[in-house]
Amino acid sequence: MSRLAPDTPTVHHLPTIRIPGMNAPQDLALSIFGAHVRKPGQKAWSGGLVTLMGDFGFSVEAARTALNRLVARGMIDRHREGRQIYYFVSAEGQEYLAEGDRRFFTFGKTQQRADAWTIVWNSLPESSRQERSRLATRLRFYGFGPIQDATWIAVGDREPEVLRTIQAWEIERYVAMFVGRLSRRIDPTSMIATAWNLPRVAEHYELFLRDFGNLADPAQRAVLDDTGAFVARTQMVHRFRSFPTIDPELPEALAPQVYQLRARAVSLFDTVYDALEEAAERRFTLVAGGL
Repeated sequence: MSRLAPDTPTVHHLPTIRIPGMNAPQDLALSIFGAHVRKPGQKAWSGGLVTLMGDFGFSVEAARTALNRLVARGMIDRHREGRQIYYFVSAEGQEYLAEGDRRFFTFGKTQQRADAWTIVWNSLPESSRQERSRLATRLRFYGFGPIQDATWIAVGDREPEVLRTIQAWEIERYVAMFVGRLSRRIDPTSMIATAWNLPRVAEHYELFLRDFGNLADPAQRAVLDDTGAFVARTQMVHRFRSFPTIDPELPEALAPQVYQLRARAVSLFDTVYDALEEAAERRFTLVAGGL
């Protein structure tokens, strides 16, 4: 990724942004399951899933390895019917995807109040590195950014989401949370720059709009066959699902450029996601749908 523009102030602890690309087969497979294998009783044929992942350039070996690893993580289960193997989303996977949907499909559609902020501090011991990392990942997903070690801040009241997580993980005794307002007499610009890399967030929105903006045109979508629709829609979902992790949804007054780019990206996503659904579902059902 390119460096920040020369006129962007250098801030200590400026966060690095990494967005999963199509080179992450497990993430891609989860995107496919999330879009097409969610209803009770739905399943996907293993050979068909391998074929679909081949549409994105993955080898048979890479696709099968990704599916096996998702099984090992508990995200999906498999069962055999005769000589065929089918996959379906496990109970743990359904919970994981449902939590993602709550954030994913409301992202950019609610106005966060600049006078309400949430601060989370944790005292998880250094020996619990996996738990600390897991909590950090979830907090980023909820729009939090780090302002110092073990201290995270987010705009708006994020108490319900954080409570749901720490209670499910049984780590309440290690976490403190405050919900309140910032001083109106202190400019939050420096704190925001410490917690989030907004110039890079804007860059990723611009790339998203560049790469998928043509699909807002019905004529451009009309030239896609079912395979093209499936690939384009899956790629778009895969890219868009990373935005809740990097964009804190600051209100327009605090981040006008990102606010406007976010609004354009959300509008584009909603339009294309719905418009390509029927063709993408036909491709998935034909190739990998449970028989």
